[in-house]
Amino acid sequence: MKKILLFSIFLACATCVLAQQPNTLHKGRVLLGFSLTGSTSTSRVDNGPTTVGTTALYLAPSVSYFYKDNNALGLAFSYGRQKYSGDRESGGPTAESWGAALERSRYWPIGAGFALAAHLDLGYRHSLTRNYNNSVEQRSTDDAISLYLEPGVTYAFRNRLLIELGLNAAAGIQYFHSRSTDDTGRKTTGSSYGVYTSIGQQYPLFFSMNILLGK
Repeated sequence: MKKILLFSIFLACATCVLAQQPNTLHKGRVLLGFSLTGSTSTSRVDNGPTTVGTTALYLAPSVSYFYKDNNALGLAFSYGRQKYSGDRESGGPTAESWGAALERSRYWPIGAGFALAAHLDLGYRHSLTRNYNNSVEQRSTDDAISLYLEPGVTYAFRNRLLIELGLNAAAGIQYFHSRSTDDTGRKTTGSSYGVYTSIGQQYPLFFSMNILLGK
């Protein structure tokens, strides 16, 4: 909730800015983007000396073209890796994922280099998770197709750098298919679809830095 409150305060401050400057998000410009999310955590197993930890890293490069003022079409990619450290018998998973998305972006300048933003993405994600349970390796492969909305606030710095703070997949719909196997040869599959939101999740916010090309 603190992260959501921080985003709300940032949004309120941006909308209160009255000073104006020329719009930098105009037709013909190209936007090269990059966002990074990471985390680390450690814990101690009860009644034992073992300390376990998890490190997660998510990268998301993108490229967009402004086909008219304040409107852009783009392609975004993502790669994520979660590494578990500890005993194999402790049951901690390791995961790796990649994805791609078509992105439609709309910006509403509000002055002093700030703009409200909304990104509508149609994306595909593939992930592979390995988990150890009593020394038996379990492998799960997931495929997801999603349509989701990401609102945010941007700031253009010296006409070349665009930074953004936003809600990561604030709302969306998703189709999900999973397959899992283990060392014993057991296989399971499943599919589902539904509506989801990132609000209240572990990573509700994203921060990105984007380079503006062209004049």
